[in-house]
Amino acid sequence: MTFTGSFTLAVEPTYVCELLEQEACDGITALFHTNTSAQAKMLDGRRNVVRKSWVSGIELERVWANADCLLSIAEKQGRQMSSKIFSYMAIGKPIVHIYYAEYDVNVVYLKRYPLALCLRAKEGSLALNSRLLALWLVWSLGRTVSWDSVAEEFLEMSPEYVACRLIEETDCGT
Repeated sequence: MTFTGSFTLAVEPTYVCELLEQEACDGITALFHTNTSAQAKMLDGRRNVVRKSWVSGIELERVWANADCLLSIAEKQGRQMSSKIFSYMAIGKPIVHIYYAEYDVNVVYLKRYPLALCLRAKEGSLALNSRLLALWLVWSLGRTVSWDSVAEEFLEMSPEYVACRLIEETDCGT
């Protein structure tokens, strides 16, 4: 699994590290391309985890292209849409989304994406979620979704849709 992004008090890696340390996840490695915040440093010395530095936009494309699975970690409050969700879906790779809040805004979109696994980080779910993660990673390995399928299902993320919405907003103002 590959994660790219920042860790903060609202978005931190503790639960995914705990998942990866479960016996069911032996042999799974998560690569974290992230900042050097205190939360990111929690990754150091954890089993099945490799922390790497930030990458440039050009390098980011290569990292995503080489990933077997992309990892999304939601903010604890669940109110903010991840900046990477639509980018991840556009790539067509499997996505694992770790979320905390019952009504996480990202889950609404990811439920429509055929290669998404959404795991809620809640008390008592660690053993089950680690087994689900391990099984799902085996099942999803090598699978992809074509851009055409993603664009058809997620019309609202296409440049055409956004452009039309901007034109509509402009026309409404005159």
